[in-house]
Amino acid sequence: MKSVAVPYTASMGVGVNSVPQETSRLGSLIPPAILVLLVLGVCMVTAFMLEGDARQQFLAESGPIETGSALSYVAITVLLCGFSFWRVDRRFTLQTAAISALLLARELDCHNRFTTEGVFRSSFYFRNNASISEKIIVSIIMIGIIILLIDYARRYAGRYIRGALSLTPWVLCVGAGFAMIVLGKAMDSSTWAFEVVGVEQQLSISLINILEESLELAGAVALLCASVLYIRSALRERSPRAKPLNS
Repeated sequence: MKSVAVPYTASMGVGVNSVPQETSRLGSLIPPAILVLLVLGVCMVTAFMLEGDARQQFLAESGPIETGSALSYVAITVLLCGFSFWRVDRRFTLQTAAISALLLARELDCHNRFTTEGVFRSSFYFRNNASISEKIIVSIIMIGIIILLIDYARRYAGRYIRGALSLTPWVLCVGAGFAMIVLGKAMDSSTWAFEVVGVEQQLSISLINILEESLELAGAVALLCASVLYIRSALRERSPRAKPLNS
């Protein structure tokens, strides 16, 4: 009987339907949680301390908060694209990087910066404001994006659900990140809630703007932390090991 060493490969540890498991589990969430809360707190306190034009510049589209969000998505995209060269779960990594690039494009307002009007408006497609060629090009791009998102959900929705149920840190970070982004976007239509409790309209608009921008940056930072946690856990699963087989 002879022992044969079989090298451990990525396919044995990180597959399409597997979720890389963190050794330290929830303990690894402490640094990201502190960072996200720190970013959220600093943004809100700074915005409240500023007044007039200074606050407007801080919260503007090209201001520090928007720039920080954009840089976070750039970092996520670069990290995941670079990690794909390790050939670990390449399809998942590249598709996630593509979605990060879409979030970056949304943050930079590419949906209305290069077109006659916003591509998420039905009027863009059904009215005569935009040219036929512009509508065709945008429609092709939008169909490609929809196909990407449907394929991603079909392949990996179960993976995220299992990861959330098993408290996988990077999956929890993804959930927290998107929750903050969605909450930030929802702030646009919540002026009435502040007015109900007696907050003046102008002040409520200012509060909503501060909360919206701060939550969007904190959400982007949470997604960046999720990318780092995922890469770290995937590399641990891929670390060379040998398992003896008796023949």
